[in-house]
Amino acid sequence: MVVITEKDKKKSRQEYRGSWYCEKFWLKINGVDYLFKGNDDSTFFGPSKRTDLGEMFYSVLSQKINFDCVKTKFAKYTTRNSSNNGVLVKTFLTKPNMYSVNYFELAQFYETIFGEIKEILCVQNCLKIFEFYANKHNLKYNFNKIKTELYCRTVLDFFLAQTDRHTQNIEFLIDGDTISLAPSFDNGRCLSFGNSAFENKEIIKQIKNNNYQGEHFKKLYFKQEKPIDRNVYYTTKSIEREFFKTIVKVCEEEPEVKSFLKNLLKIDVEKEIKMLGVDCEEKVEKHMILSSVLMFNDKRNAFLTFLQRRQNMDFLREKPKELEKN
Repeated sequence: MVVITEKDKKKSRQEYRGSWYCEKFWLKINGVDYLFKGNDDSTFFGPSKRTDLGEMFYSVLSQKINFDCVKTKFAKYTTRNSSNNGVLVKTFLTKPNMYSVNYFELAQFYETIFGEIKEILCVQNCLKIFEFYANKHNLKYNFNKIKTELYCRTVLDFFLAQTDRHTQNIEFLIDGDTISLAPSFDNGRCLSFGNSAFENKEIIKQIKNNNYQGEHFKKLYFKQEKPIDRNVYYTTKSIEREFFKTIVKVCEEEPEVKSFLKNLLKIDVEKEIKMLGVDCEEKVEKHMILSSVLMFNDKRNAFLTFLQRRQNMDFLREKPKELEKN
């Protein structure tokens, strides 16, 4: 674990704290820029939330399944009066003249010409807006590579319950006359790591009673086969089923996405989280481990059940071992 002091702060790069009450600032280590992101230090909902574990889990898991994500390491920021655990996130701007634009900025550029876009966060819209922006600025790009990366990111976000993928944390890198998709970042709230102990206990209870609705997928990303009633957008299982239909369809057209999904479904989430607990040198609260494991298995089991009911288990080519109910 890297220990950071007040002297290490790079004041000119201080970030806005926003409403989450987390310490966040940039600093240089051996000439490389890192963003320190501390845990939420508010106490209104109980003990401090462990978004540091979420950031690390998403990053470490990504390396295991060959997914492009920012590199992170555990860190602690100490002052005379307090300390805050968090992570150091390595910058993805690796060259002096390289810069990035987020999807929100691309969409604004598009909308000034064509007007407001419906279902802005679906992959198809993202690709259309990206391609328009790149062509207008005479930038080179690999369209198929970016499409595959966006699909894989959508799949991973769903199964890891990453509900914070808004338009400002999807970025594109511009290096000279070339544009590409930036690594995935801002993943601390995946699999309930951004929840309090009370919230996690409620999730555990709901999943065990088979009535967990939750935020299965706050943003859909995929254009659905049927229109979705926005009044039930966040709560019903119909959203999940529509998403599964789209996953199967995309995987049939994109072999790389299918291979990525198969590797993801094999992950032992509980093992990975416990290993992170050792790395962060702290005991991880048992309800946090259990809620995260249950959330992942709930989504995985729902997808396997969906395939089984459609008599489409051959989709995975090998019949998965039956998963024990937690």
